[in-house]
Amino acid sequence: MRDRKNIGAFVALAAAAAVWGGAAPARAGGAIIYHYGPEAFPVEDVTPEVLGSAADLLIQEIAAAEGLDLSKEDATEVAGFKTGLVADMTEQFAGMKMGYMCQVFGLFWAYFAWWDCKPVFFKQTGADEITYLPADEEQAKKEASEEITDPEEQKAAVQRVMAVVHAFEAKAGGKKLTEAYPLSAAKMGFWTKNGRWIFLAVIVLVIAFFVWKAVSGKKETPAAPAAPGNYPPAGANYPPAPGAPPANVPPQG
Repeated sequence: MRDRKNIGAFVALAAAAAVWGGAAPARAGGAIIYHYGPEAFPVEDVTPEVLGSAADLLIQEIAAAEGLDLSKEDATEVAGFKTGLVADMTEQFAGMKMGYMCQVFGLFWAYFAWWDCKPVFFKQTGADEITYLPADEEQAKKEASEEITDPEEQKAAVQRVMAVVHAFEAKAGGKKLTEAYPLSAAKMGFWTKNGRWIFLAVIVLVIAFFVWKAVSGKKETPAAPAAPGNYPPAGANYPPAPGAPPANVPPQG
């Protein structure tokens, strides 16, 4: 790989990493990262093994694009390029994990609904801030065009991210990234994932309580007392009051 054009391609990759690696902060507020725990699948971190595999894939891709046969190139020089590439990628991807960025509707850290989820490589960079790189080719192209002005560096940045994606896929036996590490297996924590059902159960219990109170209150209300049954009907001859003449006796005099 002594051709200046090929060296320039590698230099462009390094430059793109320097420009893009510190970009794209995402603050909490509408977007969240779902990340995986060790029990969800074997690899959650962007490990040196993954980066080494990604560097090999990237070198092969660039060599194919330049029409080079790597078997005919100086092995020492190729190994040197790989070492430098892995070092640059390690700086860019250090501390990153594979996860998903989603739009979320929730309350008190419990997620009621999530949608528009995209795979990303991310790391926490502050209490309310993450730095991420999209792990989807179309999204990577879109964001690279917004963050990087040089077209060649844009292309190189996308190649680098996709090389890591393909390395993850190779490690998963050739499955697509989203198939190998599906969102359904995301580790979100019990409250985050199930808090919505607890909220729903509380609401149902509160409604049931008020319904029960309303129904039981009606049953406990005493009925109005009935009129006594020993009174004569209206218009009947009532007994005279004490000291009064008998009823139906015409007045004397």
